[in-house]
Amino acid sequence: MISPRRVVITGMGTVNAVTAGGARAVASALEAGQSAIRPVRGFDVSGLPSRLAAEVDETVLAGLVDRDAARRLSRICRLTLAACRLAVGDARNGSWTSSVR
Repeated sequence: MISPRRVVITGMGTVNAVTAGGARAVASALEAGQSAIRPVRGFDVSGLPSRLAAEVDETVLAGLVDRDAARRLSRICRLTLAACRLAVGDARNGSWTSSVR
């Protein structure tokens, strides 16, 4: 009989409109009271009642997801990959060297 595998989360990784990082980045953003509400740039909002939103800028992902992988992955996959890499870094595991295939 195969026993179920267990996962232990030892770090935090978040990619949001205010910051991308681990626990310290989130705490700093909350302490600073930063607002992420800005004019929408990601798509046309001319027919919508609001022109403001909290968008995650694609440049945030640039250092976390390499260009080759970014071309093949959907936006949600890029955000997930970035958050996972940040969580690994937050857990003090600096040995994340595998590439996305």
